Amino acid sequence: MRRTASLCILTAAVVIIVIQGCRTDTVESRRALASHMYLRTGMSLLETNHRTEALAAFESATTANPADYEVHRAVIALLLGSEMFPEGIRSIEKALHRPHGDPRSSQGMMDRIRDSELYVFLGDSYCRLRMIRKAEAAYREAVRLNDKNAVAYNDWGYMYADLGVELDQALKMTQRAVELDPNNGCFIDSVGWAYFKMGRVGEAVEYLSKAVSLLPRDAEVRAHLGSAYEAAGNPGAALVEFSKALRLSPDDRAVWKRVQHLYQESA
Repeated sequence: MRRTASLCILTAAVVIIVIQGCRTDTVESRRALASHMYLRTGMSLLETNHRTEALAAFESATTANPADYEVHRAVIALLLGSEMFPEGIRSIEKALHRPHGDPRSSQGMMDRIRDSELYVFLGDSYCRLRMIRKAEAAYREAVRLNDKNAVAYNDWGYMYADLGVELDQALKMTQRAVELDPNNGCFIDSVGWAYFKMGRVGEAVEYLSKAVSLLPRDAEVRAHLGSAYEAAGNPGAALVEFSKALRLSPDDRAVWKRVQHLYQESA
C-alpha cells in the first residue's frame, strides 16, 4: 500500500514548533519567523477552504526562506493531504530547485536523500493523477538518488501491482522495500497484494495476514486480505475481513459490493 503523503502530514505542525523556538535576532531567524507566519496563515486558510489564498501564503512561506527543506516539506504535506495534487506537484518542483549544498559535503549528501524523498512524493502525485509514465520516471529518480529508499521501492511496486502490470517487477520492488524495512506493515501488504495480482493466493494470504497483524485498524489492508481469502475459496474468512474493513471505513462501496456478492452466492 502507498503511504508516503500521510506519513509526512504532521510535518507542518512540527515545523511550526521548531520555528517557534527560534528567538535570536539574525537574518536566518527572521526568515524562519516569516516562513512560520506565512505557513500558519496558509494552514488556517486551507482549513477554512480558502484554497487560493492558502496557496499564496504557502508560496510566500517557501519564498521567505527558500533553502529551508522542512518548510517546503510541510507545504507539500498539506497540499497532498488535501488531495491538491497539481498544486502539490508545483510545490515539489519548487522544492527540488531550492539551494543545495556542495555535493561532496555532508549537507550535499543530505540534500540528495531529501531530493529522493521529494521524487517519491512526485511519483505518488502523478500516480494519483493517473500519469503513470511520469510517476515511473519520478520513482526511478528517487531510487537513483538513494538506493536505500524503501518507500520509493514500495510505492513504485505497489503502483504496478494495483494496475496489474509489470507484476514481476512489482514483486521484486516490494520485496526490496521489505528487505530494507522488515517490520513495516504497509510494505508487507504491498508484497501480499503483488502476490494476489499474480494469482499466487497462498502467498498472498500469508503476507496479507501478517500485514493485518501489524496494521489491525487499517481498512485497506483488511480488504486486501478479504480479497485474498475470497480468491483462495474461503468465503467465510473473506466476509470476516470485509466486515472488519467496513467497520473501519463504512463508505467503501467496493467492499460493500464484495460482501453483497458473497452473501448472494451463499444464499
